[in-house]
Amino acid sequence: MTWTVAYARDHDAAPLDDGRPLRWPFPGTGAGVTTPEGLDFEALLARCEAEPIHAPGAIQPHGALLAIDDDGTIVAASANTGGVFGVDAALLLGATLPQILGSAQAGAVLAEDRFEVVTIEARGVTLDVVTHESAQPLLIELEPSSEVELGDHWRLYRALRGFHGSATVAQVLAGAVRTVRELTGFDRVMLYDFDDEWNGEVVAEDAAVGMDRFLGLRYPASDIPPQARALYLRNLLRLIPDATAQPVPLLTAATDPAELDLSDVALRAVSPVHLAYLANMGVRASMSVAIVIDDQLWGLIACHHLTGPLRPSLRVRNAVELVAQTTSTVLAALLASQGAGARVQLLRDVDDLRQQLQHGDHTDLAAAAADLGPGLTGLLDGDGAAVVSGSGTRLVGACPSRALIAGFVEHARSVGGPVVASDFLGQIDGAWAAEADVAAGALAARVGDGGDLWLLWFRPETARTVRWGGDPNSKEIGVDDAGRARLGPRSSFQEWVEQVRGRSAAWTDEQLEAAQLLARALADTYAARARRDSEVAATLQRTLMVERFPPIPDVDGAARYRPSSRQPIGGDWYDVYFRPDGRPIVALGDVAGHGIEAAATMAELRHTLRAYLLRERTPAAAMSRLNDLMITLMPQEMATAVLVELDPRAHTATIINAGHLPPVLVDQDGARLVDEHHDVALGVRATSYTTTHLELSPGSSLVLYSDGLIERRDRSIDDSFALLLGEAAGQAGTTADQLCDHLVGRMAVGSDSEDDITVVALHLPLAALPVAERG
Repeated sequence: MTWTVAYARDHDAAPLDDGRPLRWPFPGTGAGVTTPEGLDFEALLARCEAEPIHAPGAIQPHGALLAIDDDGTIVAASANTGGVFGVDAALLLGATLPQILGSAQAGAVLAEDRFEVVTIEARGVTLDVVTHESAQPLLIELEPSSEVELGDHWRLYRALRGFHGSATVAQVLAGAVRTVRELTGFDRVMLYDFDDEWNGEVVAEDAAVGMDRFLGLRYPASDIPPQARALYLRNLLRLIPDATAQPVPLLTAATDPAELDLSDVALRAVSPVHLAYLANMGVRASMSVAIVIDDQLWGLIACHHLTGPLRPSLRVRNAVELVAQTTSTVLAALLASQGAGARVQLLRDVDDLRQQLQHGDHTDLAAAAADLGPGLTGLLDGDGAAVVSGSGTRLVGACPSRALIAGFVEHARSVGGPVVASDFLGQIDGAWAAEADVAAGALAARVGDGGDLWLLWFRPETARTVRWGGDPNSKEIGVDDAGRARLGPRSSFQEWVEQVRGRSAAWTDEQLEAAQLLARALADTYAARARRDSEVAATLQRTLMVERFPPIPDVDGAARYRPSSRQPIGGDWYDVYFRPDGRPIVALGDVAGHGIEAAATMAELRHTLRAYLLRERTPAAAMSRLNDLMITLMPQEMATAVLVELDPRAHTATIINAGHLPPVLVDQDGARLVDEHHDVALGVRATSYTTTHLELSPGSSLVLYSDGLIERRDRSIDDSFALLLGEAAGQAGTTADQLCDHLVGRMAVGSDSEDDITVVALHLPLAALPVAERG
């Protein structure tokens, strides 16, 4: 028996383990709902989210699975091995892999230096094999070759090269779905972007002619439960070639098959709930691939096939994983670039307000903050602001009643933390609904540690329409084999439109940070008026520097940055760009001066250079364009920069130097300065920049650095260069991380420099070269 039941969202409920607030009502809630009597919906939800999908005790039937213990004995096998490669599963238990496949084939499967996918012949059947070495016992997947094969590998190369030429997020997402569909042949490929509550929105789509379009539709978080999302971080790709196929049980010698952890196994059987979900959608075959940014699940590439089963080969799936990983890398860079501009502007605005506070003559903190006026409300795009202190409440702009303001301050005080924000005040207190046209959302920042002074911002309601891919409140309740009620999948997939009222625009992370910084500035200014607050400076420097050195194929790269203890904001910067043909370019530069203006100039140069490198024919031409820009738009500024275009396969580097210190080449012969061409700095005068072509030997390293590394009051520049070359030569053959750590550690000892220090090392490992060229 199956019932259809609606559930309600309660954003004030206790969050689940994954941070998603969701609460199910008791039976009978919701208009037109038919529910069985006596069901505990909280228990149903908990049972659904506790389903052990990582250990189903079965696999999908398009391949076979073997488990081998430390002694080399097969201790588990899927029941379909006879159909896959001609040996009955009962005969496998207790045998060894060489006894079943032969010594040569077994050796290829178990070889330590093998590739991820190994192709073998077993009793006349060609099998693609994947071994999961980290699992205990050892798990081996065997899958017959598929008709959906990679074929022309140049398609993948051209697609990946196209990613690096993408200048916008939309281009990256569109390229990802188009490439995956070309590689696999699925009827529809979509890319979901998850929001903070794990609802997914289709932000890119590529579909066959005549297919319904899902672009712009949203899907509720409950469609992908928390344990399924967690598995995507371990196993990026999930394939279901035939949703109607019956699962194949595992046979084991002693243990319960359900105790075998199949988290990393692609053949892992599918939850019946998810199979029912696909059936409700009319989907016969599906595949999902994770988009992961900063070790967090950002979204999914979802593939659907309606016309029949579809099984892309293991190599095609590996290619799709590569596409997803490339998408993640390029997407992360573009999103970071977008966020940097917003951060810079907000931090500039915070610094302007700080200057007003420092030059004001108020002795009362609340009065000083209220006198900021439109600058205070405009900082966070609010229509109104309030300053609440023990002496009263001061209002700026359009504000709700003082009673509601006091209630939100009490709410913020009970929540704790320096900043508390809500875009749905009606959830906290129903009285806010009457003033939604003035304040549907609010942000409160505590000033100081006492909790007596608060800054608040208010935003009015922003009514909006949300298009769902089906009614998100519709679920099925079924009965499992034990006769217990079980939560089923959604059955509604027709577009369902929701009118969202009573909410304001969401507060961004950058705005939360800016509110916190302003509150700190207000407290610090009056705690010690003579001392400028360096928090904005330090935060700005961190947000503008690359947090982790971006990965470059076939190159071991690393960077180290150490700010000056005297000047929190410096002009150093480094970045990694990719040309449209896929070649990486590493840049390091230094803007003259210190402070927020120097950092802002640095940010503008970095992001403008990215655009020029995508558009201009050569890196030298891009450098010339950047120089022209500085002369025209920044006549008072000057900067140095060095670009290195790498071709690891050809073992070459092309260097363009605009007034910067010469790179250092480290190889088996020692270390030397690369100073063949040294053109003028950016912003000095119009010029055309020249290039230096450098041959890189196996195991060599190229070091870029800022002047903070070598400039010392007690040492001549020639002595500093000699010391640098000596220290670098002693590190020949080490990794990029080791080389960076050594140079910063040795060269910065006893440093009295007022400048920041940046070191970038690019090491060409022996393993990146063809075997015949390794030393």
